[in-house]
Amino acid sequence: MTANELLAACYGWADANASLILIGAAVLPLVGAALARVGKAGKTDADGRMIASAVVGLGIAAFVLELALLVFVRQVLEKDFLEGNSLLLLAPPVFLGLSLATVRWVFPLNELGSVTQAVDIFAFVFACWGVVWLFGRFHWGVVFFGSLAQLGIIAVLGAVLIRRLYTRAFSKRDVAK
Repeated sequence: MTANELLAACYGWADANASLILIGAAVLPLVGAALARVGKAGKTDADGRMIASAVVGLGIAAFVLELALLVFVRQVLEKDFLEGNSLLLLAPPVFLGLSLATVRWVFPLNELGSVTQAVDIFAFVFACWGVVWLFGRFHWGVVFFGSLAQLGIIAVLGAVLIRRLYTRAFSKRDVAK
């Protein structure tokens, strides 16, 4: 079986079970929030936070995976994602939205490790993207109307910001908080 046949078989299975996948994407956050609520009622709320963080993390991972697959389908396979099953396209955003909405009733989102980790990673990725975009605008060179010291200070501050975002996004910490 080639990779192309495997990809077609996986999509065929998902297309045949699209309604079940969408129902699962809607029910799983509700069940996760209920389990987090039960875990919060114990002696400590660490179990509830871990469950809530896992549910939100799965929602974020599903959404990011869908975006990556849409880019892959568009760029590599040269197909339009609008030709795909709408239920399959709707499942990850529903899963993410419901996981954020239901878990928010149990815990504030800023107290969950998966949310803070995702925000830090996205901030780092967008800062790096901004630097690449900025350098991509200068094809013939950079004209800077200031002193060399000012340019050096701006470069150092930019490097410190990127380094700070990197260490915040990828340092080892307690995800469950």
